[in-house]
Amino acid sequence: MAGANVKTFTTANFESEVLKSEKTVFVDFWASWCKPCRLEDPLIDELADDYLGQNVVGKVM
Repeated sequence: MAGANVKTFTTANFESEVLKSEKTVFVDFWASWCKPCRLEDPLIDELADDYLGQNVVGKVM
């Protein structure tokens, strides 16, 4: 599913990881039953790898 550099956002960490982040955060609202969501997985992984250390890329699952 998510690559090594893609964070997982939950209700427990959303505020600290997303709302209070010092960096720009890309949030993918994802569902396992959603075919378009699964098709974009490689793009999300690539974004996370390309912007590692500069921005935060993660998914709400």
